[in-house]
Amino acid sequence: MELFLYRAYSVLTSFQGRENVRVVWIPLRSGEAHLSGYGSLVRDFDKLPQEDRFHVKGYVDEFFTAGELEILKRYLAESRGLPVETDSRPTPLACTDASGRPLVPLRLRREGEKRFIRIERTKGMDLPFDVAAVYDL
Repeated sequence: MELFLYRAYSVLTSFQGRENVRVVWIPLRSGEAHLSGYGSLVRDFDKLPQEDRFHVKGYVDEFFTAGELEILKRYLAESRGLPVETDSRPTPLACTDASGRPLVPLRLRREGEKRFIRIERTKGMDLPFDVAAVYDL
């Protein structure tokens, strides 16, 4: 059976004085590894240099499992009135760019790398895991 990981998005109609701001929801795992293990989630994980694995693990950790996604969607719909759009990615994920460099997690990207991304932690969420909203203004 093929395993999928998911990105989750919402559009906030009004946020920090702006209209229609798109946010990417990411789970904050606090160093907890995926239950499936990175070897089954990342293409050629065992061939990656040790120094690249930090970013690759962080990149993969920013995806939701199907169960986490359903909890998030239900919570955001019921408590915030926010619809959630998703896209699925079959595993194993390719976690390197065209040059072979590891993909950097959204929360670690810096200005000058495509775009500046800021993180707002969402407080008061009654969820079994923490989430962050990553956005670009």
